[in-house]
Amino acid sequence: MAPVIGWWWSNWVVGSLHRGLSERQLRWWLWLFFLALAAPALLLISRAYDQLQWEVFHQARLSAEELSARIDTDLRHLIDAEEARSFGDYGFLIVLGDTGATFVQRSQLSQFPTRASIPGLVGYFQVDSAGTLTSPVVPAAATDAIKYGVSQAEYRQRVALSERLQRILGATNDDAGERVDTASAPPKARRAVDVLDGLAIGASSTMQDKVQNAYDRLASSFSGALRRKVPSDYGRVEDLKLDSRLEQKSRTQRVAPPAVRERVDTVEKRKSRKEHVSLYNFTEEMSQEFVVEAEIDVADDADMHAAETVAPRAAIRSASVPEPRVRLFESEIDPFSFAILDADYFVLFRNVWRAGERFIQGAVIDRVAFIDQGIASAYRSAGLSGLSDLLVAYEGDVIAAHGGEVSPERRYGSHDLSGALLYRTRLAAPLSGFELIYTVSELPLGPGTRYLGWVTVVLALVLSGGCVVIYRYGVAQISLFRQQQDFVSAVSHELKTPLTSIRMYSEILQAGWADEDKKASYYTFIHDESERLSRLITNVLQLARMTRGKHTVDSQPIQVGALLDTTQAKTKSQVAGAGFELHTDFSHEALLATLLVDADMFAQIMINLIDNAIKFSPTGAARRIDLGCTVRHDGAICFTVRDYGGGVATDQMQRIFELFYRPESELTRVTLGTGIGLALVQQLTVAMGGQVTVKNRDPGAEFSLTFAQHEQ
Repeated sequence: MAPVIGWWWSNWVVGSLHRGLSERQLRWWLWLFFLALAAPALLLISRAYDQLQWEVFHQARLSAEELSARIDTDLRHLIDAEEARSFGDYGFLIVLGDTGATFVQRSQLSQFPTRASIPGLVGYFQVDSAGTLTSPVVPAAATDAIKYGVSQAEYRQRVALSERLQRILGATNDDAGERVDTASAPPKARRAVDVLDGLAIGASSTMQDKVQNAYDRLASSFSGALRRKVPSDYGRVEDLKLDSRLEQKSRTQRVAPPAVRERVDTVEKRKSRKEHVSLYNFTEEMSQEFVVEAEIDVADDADMHAAETVAPRAAIRSASVPEPRVRLFESEIDPFSFAILDADYFVLFRNVWRAGERFIQGAVIDRVAFIDQGIASAYRSAGLSGLSDLLVAYEGDVIAAHGGEVSPERRYGSHDLSGALLYRTRLAAPLSGFELIYTVSELPLGPGTRYLGWVTVVLALVLSGGCVVIYRYGVAQISLFRQQQDFVSAVSHELKTPLTSIRMYSEILQAGWADEDKKASYYTFIHDESERLSRLITNVLQLARMTRGKHTVDSQPIQVGALLDTTQAKTKSQVAGAGFELHTDFSHEALLATLLVDADMFAQIMINLIDNAIKFSPTGAARRIDLGCTVRHDGAICFTVRDYGGGVATDQMQRIFELFYRPESELTRVTLGTGIGLALVQQLTVAMGGQVTVKNRDPGAEFSLTFAQHEQ
């Protein structure tokens, strides 16, 4: 298509030039032509670039989906492991074997330091129906600690961890403004009150109401109270104003990767389960006989290792410890729920029903460590971190932001989509409050982008260069067309004027109307005009041969003196007929030199230069023409033709050798000529290996011809 358009355009330009198209019109038409080709080309290139950019975006989105699925799967496996724990695992001791056996051992959750199966785990806890908070790391009695090999120092640390959990969970109700005075509470009751620092009820309530109200307050702290708004440094998700247009396009055209399809297929509805568990239990009588009173002062620092400086004061008032009983219970366990405690902690908890009583079991999790180890570490290790930013939101609040490092090869990628939404998803229950939001930081260049860029550059160069070439060609054709018109006009004038005079004088002589004196002048005029016509026709024929490349140069060794004699013989009558004098100045050394030139071509060059001098100096300071010949310092022979006219304008010194060029305006010029004389001078001189130059003299102008001597 492009060659056809170019061929049609070239023919149209040439045709338009013959119809008189101006340079200004040519520029406008070329602009229209350029825009007609450039506009659709740029549109196609833009669409192709957008498609490549979208493909890179789509690949990045699939990577984000796979990464999110992997993070969700890893966290779900951790949650599943916690779901598998029995009710008894949240005690210090568990029973192995049947109900008749008395073999007990320490629970897995009683290990200290606590094994962080969950990223950022602070510790496990259990709250009974009376509102008393316990931790599996602390035994029910100090004797159990001694019995199962817990040293006194380690016991203090375990108690410190339990106290830390109480303070963390108690801060939840502190924020709700539920502060009560517990100084007067009895020691046994104070254990329940200190859990969340606000679960105690007034003295007028019955014991049953106290227990129920305490539990209700605790349960509410893990439901509505835990879902209160926690101040965020990053604001709300809806305030981000994410550009989701490409994400929606990618979502509608995507095919879910295997990891995501597996995630969707394997997620099942979470529901409660029942289990039978044997518990290590003290009877009511045993609890009355076996009393442990411990007062432990813990520093405000949440670090449990700070408890090393705390000195416990404990008194065990029991001479003998009765054997505990092992009882079999049926428990109904709800799935875990996840909530945010405050700006620093999460809580993972579940409800357990046992013998008509409700318990809350769960774990306190450090928020920063959980996000960093459970989510951000996988993001940083993935290749996606180099081209996107990750925002972690919980219940609509952005609580963490992680930006990837841009690799050097991606620094020259696309910045157009910076900040656009790449992918957005929620984690599976019970972490469904978490939302992972990926935004574009810098997309790499696609595999075809560089190729498209080179195609664009080449197309731009070809299109621009083509238009420039066509414009210059058109301008040259316009100039040549005008020169041809001027040449035809000039040749017609140069032919018609002398022919008219020749015909008129010929008719007078034929009719016998002229006397003898006038006949001589008429004959001379007819001869001179015939010579001028002959020179004109010779120049035109010579130009035609030079233009077609059919002219051959017949160079022969010839002496300079002989060349000058031939030149003077052919130009003597021409100079005398114009009323000029020819002055010669030849050096003897130059006359003896030999040149390798075409004698006829050299004579035509000298005739044209002398004819040019006569035409452009009719009103000069002196009606004379100087013809000189010297030897230059480099041994070359230099011929000069000088007139005494007005000289040549500086800006026209090079243009006067152009074909059909005449310095005067066609409307105001008074000098005869066709504009081919000096052009032929230059072409013939160059064809014989010479050089022609012009310079202004005071007065007039001087043309110089330089030829190298022929070495015999």
